[in-house]
Amino acid sequence: MIGARAITGLALALAAVTFGGTVTNIHDGDTYRFRQVRVRIAGMDAPELETRFGPGSRDHLAQLIAGQRVTCQDSGERSRRPIEAWRRDHNDSRPHSALGNLTPPEYLAGARISLPPIGGSEAGS
Repeated sequence: MIGARAITGLALALAAVTFGGTVTNIHDGDTYRFRQVRVRIAGMDAPELETRFGPGSRDHLAQLIAGQRVTCQDSGERSRRPIEAWRRDHNDSRPHSALGNLTPPEYLAGARISLPPIGGSEAGS
């Protein structure tokens, strides 16, 4: 079984990947392709293609980078989302044998600890 630390380490390693190629397709004002890789430019929110200013936004990006060689660094979003879904499933939904085959929330709900009164004895004794 893969541990949470290994999964987190994998996400960090994937986030540091740098790759490049020649731009072959401009989808809209903030998304393009090279080879089979779809790239969305981080921090940019251009109009969608089907909106009034979408075609102009796409054309402007095409003037800047179409046919150009680009270098990208993966933000890790594609790996972060499935890893976060796995973490939620593991921590919230999946029964654990170490917890008596209960989910962590079920285990915590049943783990109410009764503490003795302050002073260590029952009142009136």
